[in-house]
Amino acid sequence: MFLDQAHNAGRYRTKLYENIENKIFQSSHDPIGYYVSCYAFFQLNSLFRKNKLDSKYKPFKYHFLNIFRRQVSGLKQPDLNSKKFIKYCEKIEKVLTNDEHCLEAFINTSNFIDQLIHEKYQGKYDRSFAKTVTFTKHIKEKL
Repeated sequence: MFLDQAHNAGRYRTKLYENIENKIFQSSHDPIGYYVSCYAFFQLNSLFRKNKLDSKYKPFKYHFLNIFRRQVSGLKQPDLNSKKFIKYCEKIEKVLTNDEHCLEAFINTSNFIDQLIHEKYQGKYDRSFAKTVTFTKHIKEKL
């Protein structure tokens, strides 16, 4: 959610771990970042289970988390070990703990994905797109 590795998260766990092993679970990190990440993933999966979000978005769920956090808390993410990062995460937590605001935020994220897929991928929701660095770059460019 915070490391911009959504394209690796769903399939390439070994590669993901190699890229981030020295960036996560540092003693200087406040636990709120890990809590918020897990809670966002839980809420997103809950929306899929309740059919509040179309299943066509499931291959893009890790991108959802990345887009969601930027839409909710801002494009500029503070360093993971800073006091500003705690405030950044608290904004996300506030949305996640309100079911109505959470649904609205994830619907906004789905609208963003829709626009991106229509602009760059001719409206095809192909799971292979979610696993590419190019898709991640397109997200960053559009945000």
